[in-house]
Amino acid sequence: MDFDFLESQINQLPKGEEAKLRRGKRGEGFWKIAAKADVSRHEESRLELLCYAIAQLGHGDDDLSFGAALHEAGYSKTRLNRLLDTREPEVECRKAIDFLAAQGQGASWQQLDDYLRYKNDQARDSIARSYYSAKYNDESE
Repeated sequence: MDFDFLESQINQLPKGEEAKLRRGKRGEGFWKIAAKADVSRHEESRLELLCYAIAQLGHGDDDLSFGAALHEAGYSKTRLNRLLDTREPEVECRKAIDFLAAQGQGASWQQLDDYLRYKNDQARDSIARSYYSAKYNDESE
């Protein structure tokens, strides 16, 4: 997914439509972005969560992966395990985005996008690897 495109589309929306995205609601703004992004029906929930994340925190820091951002924000290992162990990650991902937003912690959304798209061990491992790399790099400093 092109995150710069999503952010520019969100920023061009009327304030009320942008606010709907920040609340995780599908309004005219979401459907406009979905039409322009040409996503299929089965990709709509992924697009919705990415729009939700970007509306909350912007495109984020390209150098800080989703997993590392979770660690930096103080996301617990218990929450991380719940996020990675679920078969339907949308609900847990929304909770993780809410946590990052409450902490004001942006991230690169590529790992989140991969997790929502593929829902496989490789995507889960990528998030876990970056979370624990950030954790153990912090401990060694």
